[in-house]
Order: sequence, then C-alpha cells, then structure tokens
Amino acid sequence: MPIAWWRYRGLWAQTESNMRSQFIVQLLGPDQPVRWIRLGDKVQPLLQSGSMEEAVRQSLGAQVIVLVPGEEVVLTRVSLPATNRQKMLKALPYTLEEQVVGDVDDVHFAAGERDADGMLNVAACSRRCMDVWQARLRDAGLMADVLMPDVLALPLRENRWVLVQDGERFMLRTGEQQGYVFDAANRDLYLGLMVPEAEKAGIEAIDVWAEQVIEWPGLVFEHQSLENGWLSLLKSGDLAEKLLNLQQGDYSRREQWGKIWRPWRFAAVVGGIAFLLNLGVTVVENSELSTQNDELKEQVVSIYKDAFPDARKVPNPRQQMEQKLKELRAGGQGGGQSFLDLMLAVGPSFSANTGVIMRSLRYKSGVLDIELEAPSLQSLDQLKQSLVANAHLEVEIQSAAAKDNKVQGRIQIKQGATS
Repeated sequence: MPIAWWRYRGLWAQTESNMRSQFIVQLLGPDQPVRWIRLGDKVQPLLQSGSMEEAVRQSLGAQVIVLVPGEEVVLTRVSLPATNRQKMLKALPYTLEEQVVGDVDDVHFAAGERDADGMLNVAACSRRCMDVWQARLRDAGLMADVLMPDVLALPLRENRWVLVQDGERFMLRTGEQQGYVFDAANRDLYLGLMVPEAEKAGIEAIDVWAEQVIEWPGLVFEHQSLENGWLSLLKSGDLAEKLLNLQQGDYSRREQWGKIWRPWRFAAVVGGIAFLLNLGVTVVENSELSTQNDELKEQVVSIYKDAFPDARKVPNPRQQMEQKLKELRAGGQGGGQSFLDLMLAVGPSFSANTGVIMRSLRYKSGVLDIELEAPSLQSLDQLKQSLVANAHLEVEIQSAAAKDNKVQGRIQIKQGATS
C-alpha cells in the first residue's frame, strides 16, 4: 500500500531543517514508468526509473521537484505592473486572454520571476493537466515541493541556449524561465524559427545533446555526448534558484492541504467538542477526588481491591484506577489506534469524491458509521468501490434515500481482512 502522502509529509518535515539533497522526478505518460535522480547526497547521483511507489521510497528526506512534460506548458512573458503575487495571478487570465486557445477559465496560470527588462515570466497549462498530475502524485503518496516544466531543468550557461533530444521530442531552453518543446518531425521548422531569436538575444552558441549531429545555417551548435538519460546532466545546485513553480493559486500546497481537511471539518468540530466535554468532566472529577478525606480514600482502596482482586499494593488508588480504565478502553477500541487508522485509510477516497459531504460519524469497537450526502446513488457506489479497492476496507451501505435531488445515506466501514 502506498505511503499516505500526509504521513509522508510528516517524515519530510522532521528532516527539512537538515535537508540539502534534491529529488528530481520526471513524469512521462500515464502508462510509462517515471525517471528520477537524487542530487546533493554524498553518494554518486544515479539516474533511475521505475514505478511511482518506488520513487516515493527513494525521495524521503529530500526536496521533491517534479518535472512535467514541457509540451503541455506554454512559457511566455507579459508586461504587468509590479504588485503582490495574488493580484498578479488574478490579472494574468485577462492579460493573456487573447493568447489562450479555448476558455480562459480552463487554463491555470503561474507567475515566475521578472527578467532584467522588467517583463514577467508566466507559465500556462490546462487545469485538466494539473488535476491529472496532482492526482497521480497524490495516489502514489508523493508531495511535490515544486512542480515545473521539464525544459526549465536543462543546465543553462550564460549567452547560450541548450537543446536536448529526449526520444522523439526536443527540449530547447532559451532563458532562466523560458523555453519550449517540439517533436522530431517538426525539428527543421523550429530550427528555422530559432535563427532570428538567437541573433536578437546575442546567443554565442547552442549546447546540444542529441542522437545525431544537428546543423543549420545561422546557428552555432556545440555537440556533447550523452551516454545516459538527460537527467544525468544535472548537478547539485542547478535547480537551486528561480524555479517556476506551477503550484500556485488553486494548486498551491495550502489548497492541497485544504482538500484533505475539508471533508473532516465537521467531524473535527464534533470531536473537539466531545474532547473538551470529556476534559471538563475529568477536571471536575479530579478536583472532587482531591478534596476527599482519608476515610474516603480507604473506601476507594476497598472498592479497587474488589474490582481487581489481584492487586496487592494500592499506594495511589485514583491513579491506578484511571490507568486500569484506560487499558480497558484501549482494549475495547482495537488498541486505541483503529479510529485513527480508519480515518487515514478513508481520507483519500473522500477527497477524490468531491461531491460527497460528510454529515456525521460514529466509531465503536473498530466500526466507523458515517452519515453522508451524495449527488447520486452512482457517486455513493463509486465511493464504496474506491474504499474497497484502494484502502482494502470492508464497506456496507446501510441506507440510501433520495431527497431534494440528493442522496442521504449511511455507510459502515471497518478494517478489511489482512492476508
């Protein structure tokens, strides 16, 4: 089972103060393995590939930088007055509306740094892509510190561009936060377009890592050998500054935490009230017990020995009685951890089914009863299937009734049988 990403975040936070390494993982197609390399450790960096779950295990204790396909991200520059970042993000859709194909509401914008001439670097991609990328990371249990287009990870030298072939695609980085990706079939077309841009930018040469020699009139290429994947070109410190992080606005880390927290807000309020009430009762009981005289203490000792005949010494009957009661309560609730384990297990499925609203929950003897509201019977069944398939839980729909175009239901959840 993948490490729950909020639990992984806790492990990462414990080592953040001492963290110097960077874990760089490249997302390819949905059915393809991922590639990764870890930089900054004392060991020699090694380019690896495999499943997302394996990448998660290799990433612990490092800053996680996720590289997404650059062809899905448009990198451009705009003239925008200097203001705070929130206002800039709100203004970007209107500023770039004419450059966007389709509905601007379906596009996610991220603001980068300003160039020397004051132009603001901007990244734009579809919200659909952002949703797919973040869902893939979330399902594997990986929390990204930075999500950025892969073309901006290429090592860049002053007064030079860099061109790297990655299979059937070419990545061209033309600035700190500028570049684009094109396929091999359109290589000559893009080489022709590069000539006036290179002359205008005063580019001395283009560093090239490709499978074959590339030549074009008006461009100077310096070819380098590439024995391994292009990620092996990266060195510690290459991605230290000026990272154009796509995780902004609705996709910021704060919003990611909010998506996990929102389904549990009502339950947390109820739990908090219950905790405070229980705490208040405990305080009152302790205060009353502290005022009892020696005669009452003797009676308590007598009652204690009646309840626990094996007890020999009772130096502090109140404390010993509370300890025994705690042990009994813990023994009746699966060791005191079943409730937390169940909540951690069901959390991702509730987060994925955004139309489902939790109304109340009850926990007893390892069984979690949840009253909820769903848009339809189908969405309620989808939630059940998700809990069974992804969290390996036993789930039973106790009731479901349509009301005001909604479905009011109650489900019962308990830990599935372990193999």
